[in-house]
Amino acid sequence: RNRRSKKLSVVRSKNFKGDYEHLHAGSYAGGDVEFTAPEVAWLCAVQADGSYHKDSKGEYGVSFTFKKRRKVKRLKWCLTEMGHSWTERVRGPLTSIYVGKNSEPTLMAKRLMPDKCFGEWLLTCTKKTLDLIASEVFLWDGDYTRKRVYSSSDKTNADWVQTVFCLTGS
Repeated sequence: RNRRSKKLSVVRSKNFKGDYEHLHAGSYAGGDVEFTAPEVAWLCAVQADGSYHKDSKGEYGVSFTFKKRRKVKRLKWCLTEMGHSWTERVRGPLTSIYVGKNSEPTLMAKRLMPDKCFGEWLLTCTKKTLDLIASEVFLWDGDYTRKRVYSSSDKTNADWVQTVFCLTGS
């Protein structure tokens, strides 16, 4: 569909213009695993911007470095809401945040996304959780103002986010 005129048409992929919308929808029966909004924000943040750091014992924490204040604010919000602490360092325009190796958010992220990628575990989530994910991914790896473009350098994440969009009708 043309975004401006709203005219529907069938277009071959090689002729797909940037101003077209790709319509898709689905009907998700749903799983039974539900995450809170702060937990979803945390998982999306780790997938998009987190780095796992191993210590000499092979244990890990999660670190982030941001230039965008909105991302710093969002990450602090989700950690505060989950009741977990972090360390923070500001150097010029960059803010680094580290979440310790034994904290519940780190353990949850590493358990669900050992390679920092979304995966089959998404299919166990409730529709409510998938709706939260479909909205939250734009705040980390997308056009957060219009919520229309998601991008990832990892095809696995792009495929799983597309699946979430289809299942939720987003």
